[in-house]
Amino acid sequence: MTSNNSLECPHINLFKETNGIEPFRITQKWLVHCSTVEARQVRARSCICRVCQSYGGRLHTCLHCIYFGCYERQHIHKHARDSNHYLAMDLSFGQMYCFLCQDYVYDKEVEQYAQKEWAKVCRFNGWSESLLSTLPYWEPTGTELEYLKLNPKRRKIAADSYVGLRGLVNLGNTCFMNCILQAFVHTPMLRDYFLAERHECDKEQCLVCEMTRLFQKFYAGEKTAYIPFRLLHLVWTNARHLAGYEQQDAHEFLIAALDLLHQHLSASNDAG
Repeated sequence: MTSNNSLECPHINLFKETNGIEPFRITQKWLVHCSTVEARQVRARSCICRVCQSYGGRLHTCLHCIYFGCYERQHIHKHARDSNHYLAMDLSFGQMYCFLCQDYVYDKEVEQYAQKEWAKVCRFNGWSESLLSTLPYWEPTGTELEYLKLNPKRRKIAADSYVGLRGLVNLGNTCFMNCILQAFVHTPMLRDYFLAERHECDKEQCLVCEMTRLFQKFYAGEKTAYIPFRLLHLVWTNARHLAGYEQQDAHEFLIAALDLLHQHLSASNDAG
């Protein structure tokens, strides 16, 4: 690899040799971070899936040509197959996806451009100087780099051993909820309880019932990502301070979920 970071995707370097760094810089400036009024207008006019005309679905843009496609319906994937264009960028977070690696990939030089554009966004919005030093980008520590070098390839999971390994669809900015739900699902004591179907209830809105459904969906052997919209609605209904699609604190969601589970479980036991 030509880069000084051995963990970077080799296909990015191949792309740079032909196209340089400009496609990454332009995409970050005009379509991802948009630190000017003009850039925001360009994004509003341009960022729509060319196939389904949707603004959602995790829009990606092809870095080889001017093409926008949604990730969830795999319209950007179809474009990559038809055109042999192998690099795209997520327009929500600026992450790069390599269709040859079949994964999101990292490049230090591109990341540095992204950080500069984010700093411009902070200044454009009048945010404090302290926020500028807290850029929303992860940089691996020395220890993490060593671990990544020791494990350069993602291990494939055998076809009969993926039970319980399932993704959760992000409903706006609900990653704070998804990480807690993943922790619940993979806690052995909770798994054994909910899969044992010990909870009996006839209530229409019970978080214990919905949590039971979540565990059953996870351990049913399906591979597609699960959409926990019923569970999210129940939390919104019973914990108003967590309502909305804004980012929330994961620990706060954990405490609220545990409290609601305790309330609904106690109520069902009292009724029985």
